[in-house]
Amino acid sequence: MKAHFISRDQELMTAAINYRKYLFGLVKPYIKGDVLEIGAGIGNMTEMVYNQCSGMIDSITCVEAEQECVDILKENFCTSKENVEILQGYFPKTCPEKKFDLIYHYNVLEHIEDDAAALKACYKSLKPQGVMFAYVPAFQVLYGSMDKQLKHYRRYSKKSIIEALNSAGFEVKRIKYCNLIGFFGWFYNNRILKIKEQKSNQIFIFDKLILPIQALLEKIIGTPLGQNICVVASRPETKNSIKN
Repeated sequence: MKAHFISRDQELMTAAINYRKYLFGLVKPYIKGDVLEIGAGIGNMTEMVYNQCSGMIDSITCVEAEQECVDILKENFCTSKENVEILQGYFPKTCPEKKFDLIYHYNVLEHIEDDAAALKACYKSLKPQGVMFAYVPAFQVLYGSMDKQLKHYRRYSKKSIIEALNSAGFEVKRIKYCNLIGFFGWFYNNRILKIKEQKSNQIFIFDKLILPIQALLEKIIGTPLGQNICVVASRPETKNSIKN
């Protein structure tokens, strides 16, 4: 995949302020101590974590594969931050030696062919009782043109991601579908229109108009399905039940 396509896609999402706030809200309760972000891109999430949770973190380490994204990340955000480290490389081949209180990644696992190895590396990189937050694409039936363009190896079900996490040693604490309306939008764009990249006008409409409606719908009916799955897992001491 060409690096300029990835950075362009990230730049399009920079304008989706409400959506980025929504994504940040999912991980915010778990932010503390030493934090590892896998697939930091151009820093859309890194900046929010650092600026809004600076009193709760000791350090942020970012791993990003594409050099163009790393250059933008450094230029826009990280050069002046003493407790921010940026590593260029593909996870888990590029994996920090230190241990973390929180590891988080958004739309990363589907890009990694051997996701089992990646999850095992995450498990080993956590401190005792450390937490991993993952946001992954859901439902293989949605796999289409954009997934192919973005080099996605798979989309997940709740069952498949739980099995993968358990195999790596994790205890799944919370799991839920996210982005209810996005399920139908992704199907339309990728299985019917078969577009190959996100459109700025669609992102604007979703961010400003659809997302508030979706938030209301999800409060009323929950999320029986969604474009994505949000999952929180930890290094277990004892086995606990999964909370939906």
